[in-house]
Amino acid sequence: MGKYSKKLYNVSGLTYTLPRLLVTMGLIFLGYGCLCMCVSQTPTLVTLKLKELGISSTLLIFITTTIGQFFNMTVCPWVSFKSDRYRSERWGRRVPFILYTLPFMCLSWLIIGFFDEESWLLNKIISPMIKLSPETWAIIVISVGIIIFKFFYMFVGSVFYYIYNDVIPPQMMTRFTGGITIVGSLFASVYNFFIFPHSMDHFKWVMIGFAVIYTVLMGAVCFFLKEPRFPDPEPEQKKKGKGLAGLFAFGKECFSHRIYIYEFIQTALVMAAVSSSIFVVFHQQSMGLTLGDIGNMNGIFNICRTIMAFAAASVGAIFIDRWHPVRISVFLGAFVFLVPCYDTRWFFFDPPAEIFWWVNLFSMIFVIVTLFTDIAGMPTLQMILPKSRFGQFCSAKSLVASLTGMVFGLLMGVYMDTLKIGFSFGDRAFRGIFFWQVFFHGGALVFSMMKFYQYRKLGGFSAYKAPAIWQTSGQEIMEVSKTAPPSIKWVKFILRSIDILFVISVISPIAMICLLNVWNIGKGQIFYLSANLPVSVVILVFWLILRKKITGNIQIIMDGGRASIPHHGILLLAVIMRFLFQGVFVMEAVMLMQKSCSGNIAAKLNLYESSLDIVFLALIWLCTALEEKIDKAEQ
Repeated sequence: MGKYSKKLYNVSGLTYTLPRLLVTMGLIFLGYGCLCMCVSQTPTLVTLKLKELGISSTLLIFITTTIGQFFNMTVCPWVSFKSDRYRSERWGRRVPFILYTLPFMCLSWLIIGFFDEESWLLNKIISPMIKLSPETWAIIVISVGIIIFKFFYMFVGSVFYYIYNDVIPPQMMTRFTGGITIVGSLFASVYNFFIFPHSMDHFKWVMIGFAVIYTVLMGAVCFFLKEPRFPDPEPEQKKKGKGLAGLFAFGKECFSHRIYIYEFIQTALVMAAVSSSIFVVFHQQSMGLTLGDIGNMNGIFNICRTIMAFAAASVGAIFIDRWHPVRISVFLGAFVFLVPCYDTRWFFFDPPAEIFWWVNLFSMIFVIVTLFTDIAGMPTLQMILPKSRFGQFCSAKSLVASLTGMVFGLLMGVYMDTLKIGFSFGDRAFRGIFFWQVFFHGGALVFSMMKFYQYRKLGGFSAYKAPAIWQTSGQEIMEVSKTAPPSIKWVKFILRSIDILFVISVISPIAMICLLNVWNIGKGQIFYLSANLPVSVVILVFWLILRKKITGNIQIIMDGGRASIPHHGILLLAVIMRFLFQGVFVMEAVMLMQKSCSGNIAAKLNLYESSLDIVFLALIWLCTALEEKIDKAEQ
């Protein structure tokens, strides 16, 4: 232990030995796990309970999403602004906002949990004056509880994540973020396995449990975490931070450059996309799954995610630093766009619930590659946003996200009701969430690329300076990390891997035809031959054309010239994800053949999935074209 105690880590005036740093991280992990289990899951349970009471999708969105977004748009920036300037000798500047709101958070869970008793009491007292059904009173009580919950969570959610930047040394941030991912998965696994399947039957006790767990774990964070003690703001800074002057400075600084505007627009579009997540459980139910099935599936997924998160946090963090977090978050995030594209297939196809369960489980597990983007997220923000105004810019992101979430949350409810009632799709309408996600994630991808272009123009990997109109130089010096350039050797290897991938795609229809004949299944052979095989060949041709462009650039570089190629790290992770999905598609086809004794469904579903390889190729081309444009601009 002695040699570890000698090495010191410094941040914001705090000095840690390694054991002390690990204790600090452990406290934050407890708080984050508490948020994952109690806070993050409350909206889902409330949604299920309100739907059980017969609420409409539009009103459901208003209660569970829109009101919260309004608070996020107003309370969150105010709390962020005040916490930057708050000073407490005993508690620091972030912890008081968590500690003082703790009783109110617990109160909200108790109000929601005891809604039966409360609605009965209200009905007894007010029924002589106002006649409402028991279900309506229950909806009113739960709505009051969720409003209290969302209001006071703004204090916790606004400052908890800023603690990272205050107490975690920069050189440990990527690994710390990986640890956060592990803890989140672990707590989510426990919840999904042991709590979620029984949540509706024991709703009251789950809410009481949330209140107890939050009190114990978040209370421990508040009492034992040591925050830095920052000096009081200068009188001039206090003056500029008050009233209309502060509001004007806030807007002027946060929207002062394209890179920040692109970041905010990307945030808004992602928020619009994830506004559909509240309906995911309904989508899974529409595919024939029970809450028990969903809980088991999510529990297994989170166990696997925890294992992979440990690998990504320990070994993977090294590669994230080497390939650069900004590059990871932008380019690998582009390939994650494939996931909702594939999920649109469930709108058109109805596999047996058992098959959907297995396919969805394996698809979720293989998307664990996206852990790299999750881990790179916080370091990316710290590398792009100015450190002196980090809290301010984060609150601006929250403001934009909340406004978008409030507007598009309502539109999402209207969209669902339109599909469900207007087009008479019934519960199938919940499968339409993936078209919504494709549209808005696609827009977010465009602005993410534009942000990356601006980042490179401002110095990029080696000399980035954050635009800062509050500085006389107009720039703020930022810490930069070393990054490895694309490796020609590895790019060549990955190109050959993609060759194999698309050759397998061409061979697969022929293999499926043979399998159908061996099993004496009379349908599907013609469709595989007339549709799947030609589409696979066309995709292969498109790949060979793109491949020729990339290999041409490689040759230019090897001859001493200057050209652009995709980064090998991004391509490697993207190809691994695509190979794993290919395995899922094959498993899916085999299971469908065995279950339905027909190859037609399997062939049509595989055709839909294979056709989306054109999106995969388009993303490779986009990464190459953007790097090429940046290189030309730098010349």
